[in-house]
Amino acid sequence: MYNINLETLRGGDVVAGGSRAHTQAYACLRHLIQEHISSSTTPFLSESPRPVGGYQSVEMQGGALLELVQDNAEFVQRQDNRDFLQHVEGMLVTERENPGLFEDLEQTDIQS
Repeated sequence: MYNINLETLRGGDVVAGGSRAHTQAYACLRHLIQEHISSSTTPFLSESPRPVGGYQSVEMQGGALLELVQDNAEFVQRQDNRDFLQHVEGMLVTERENPGLFEDLEQTDIQS
């Protein structure tokens, strides 16, 4: 649909018109899943209940989400990653405060 190559998709990629590729990919995936749920075709899919209770609920349930939260916490705590995250946060603030500043860097369309 948007000529997005999922094998090479990165957060900063853009598609024609300047839209973020990962946002477009998510929108396409969400639409396809909702259509599949509505069609009642196998395999049967349904929405998971929204988590309530924050981290305590995740800890009590265990599983993949708890592992993801723990991995993320470990990533953020490592000093070299903190420096990287501070740099990314700085870039995001710069982009928010200066709309269009990075547009020249994002003019390429994603190729499959």
